[in-house]
Amino acid sequence: MLAYYAYASPKKNFLFRLFAAILFGALIALAERSSVTLMLSGIVIFSVFSSKVREASNFLVLPFAIFYIYSVFGLPYLAAQAMLLGLLSSISTLKKPESSKKEKHQETNRDILQVCVGIVLFAALLALGAKIARPILVMSVAAAMSLGTFAYLYKGNRFSKAILSLERKKEPFGSGAFWLASGLLLALSFVSNEAYLLAVLSALFFGDSMATIIGINLGKHPLPYSSGKSVEGSLSYFAVVLAVAYPFVGFSAFVFAALGSLFESLPLKIDDNFLVSVVLVAAALALSMV
Repeated sequence: MLAYYAYASPKKNFLFRLFAAILFGALIALAERSSVTLMLSGIVIFSVFSSKVREASNFLVLPFAIFYIYSVFGLPYLAAQAMLLGLLSSISTLKKPESSKKEKHQETNRDILQVCVGIVLFAALLALGAKIARPILVMSVAAAMSLGTFAYLYKGNRFSKAILSLERKKEPFGSGAFWLASGLLLALSFVSNEAYLLAVLSALFFGDSMATIIGINLGKHPLPYSSGKSVEGSLSYFAVVLAVAYPFVGFSAFVFAALGSLFESLPLKIDDNFLVSVVLVAAALALSMV
């Protein structure tokens, strides 16, 4: 069934992206001396699963995804890496669109929800520890994707209306959540130091949210290199990340706060949630080696 869905996918170049994800996954598995078979099977499952977001067949693949995560529960990095590569193989359906008009009330509600999710993530990591929390968070991402599919297909109920009210106009459904989930999975996949992991997540879920809330509602001075961002928003990003990350990583929090606020403000076509996660994961790996 999974093979049928992969080959029947209408997305252009789906198989090429899937092949690239499989190749990259095999190299990661060999480098980490983990099971290549488990890695590749996970990539295929999550690739098909994510390619079927917004389609009813997504629900048919969900049990395979959940069972896979359960079966590799003792290999948390492998589960996160397989899901990340699977999601990225479906990236063409959720590429960052041209910037659309942002409504203050909607953006504020989106970012309040993002902060709440961040609080839950922090609580899970601190209460359970990173090793146990990683596969649970991967499973939660899969479940959230199917809930999004439900909201998209069945728009009449209160839950669906609440989810749809957060979606920006002229953007593909779920694009913001997709990139945020990809950034989260990237951090879960490669940051082994729990303190640095919390620092990265503080930027993704708290810094980014506060930058948007402050920037939209109080921003008065546009950045000289990015008219869509404000000085007030970038400063709030820096201050929030510094305050949240400092108890965990000490003075290294300045690195995460500075890099995060800089790359979040750059006027690039790559979604800032994913771009910032790439930069901060690289910073976490570098600091771990010092």
